[in-house]
Amino acid sequence: MALLLASFFAWAAVRMDTLEVDLSDERLMARDIAQMVDRLDVILTAADLTLNGGETYTAQWAASRARELKESIMEFARIHPAVELASAAPSVADNLDALATLIDSDDNRAGKQETPADLLAEYDALAIAIIEVLEDSRLDAEARVALGESRREQNIQNITFSLIAAVLLFLISCLIASRFTTRPIVRPLEALSAATQEQREIS
Repeated sequence: MALLLASFFAWAAVRMDTLEVDLSDERLMARDIAQMVDRLDVILTAADLTLNGGETYTAQWAASRARELKESIMEFARIHPAVELASAAPSVADNLDALATLIDSDDNRAGKQETPADLLAEYDALAIAIIEVLEDSRLDAEARVALGESRREQNIQNITFSLIAAVLLFLISCLIASRFTTRPIVRPLEALSAATQEQREIS
């Protein structure tokens, strides 16, 4: 019984450690995606200054940051192939490349022979497509973290209840076993004590 109880304690410890590791991984992925969303916000702000405000000094910086974000997303997809963002990574990378090319320089934009309205429409379409994917991925990651936390709390409750029940069962078993094991010892002692008392009374 003691061996079974010890085995159960060991299983509970391993189970809790596994849950903590899984939850930690989910939190790290959610943090990485949230950082990508923040980086995209900064890139789009700089791109908007270039295309809408005519601030050309932000163009190359925004284009460079867009390409860096593309590389980060592709690396994330390589490390976490099962996450939702991984399947959308190629299309997001293409859109970020297109966005970088669009805002990279006046020469690139002029080469397209498009009106400012056309450029803005293309920019809006690219930005919306990228935002939708990253925002959906962020929400999915947050939901996975919340689900992991819920599972951990539920498992903690179940394991705690099971541990309490196992300990109580062990104690009850010990009491029952002690009762049956002490009887063969106590009875001869009681008989000896009675015989001694009887002998004293006769004397």
